[in-house]
Amino acid sequence: MRRYLFAFLVTLVASPVKAFAWGYEAHRVIAEIAEQFLQPQTAHQVRELLAIENVTTLADVSTWADEIRPQHPETAHWHFVNIPIHPSAGEPKEFDAVRDCPRDDCVVAKIEEFERVLSDHQKPDRERLEALKYLVHFVGDVHQPLHASNDHDRGGNDVEVTFMGVPTNLHAV
Repeated sequence: MRRYLFAFLVTLVASPVKAFAWGYEAHRVIAEIAEQFLQPQTAHQVRELLAIENVTTLADVSTWADEIRPQHPETAHWHFVNIPIHPSAGEPKEFDAVRDCPRDDCVVAKIEEFERVLSDHQKPDRERLEALKYLVHFVGDVHQPLHASNDHDRGGNDVEVTFMGVPTNLHAV
């Protein structure tokens, strides 16, 4: 196991800068890890839903929510939650739905919503599959620290950095 971990880390460090972004590769890795922990009955149900679109793994659908975003701009706020890093005096330091997710328009609310849709076997399978695809992506997004905090820097996009000699922004790195 140690050898595999070392090989993975070497590959990660030697990868081009784009591989470090919380993008395609990261979402696929998160989905592959999650799939390994599914109970057999759940894995079977997931495979049945994925088969509707002729795909076989969660990794295959892990970037779908980003891919459809240009056609569905209303989903932009669904990929993050703005929890203040330095809340005002008297405000909670942890997630507060009223403050951090107005109109249920954030990743936390959408994870809860799509979990309900996916677990409702009365819903059409296509609707449940869409919920699964959103869930796979959003669980990855919410674990990206810049997608779950607010320092008034647009998730690190406004913080300029140089990484491996290339000017970029903190979010990309």
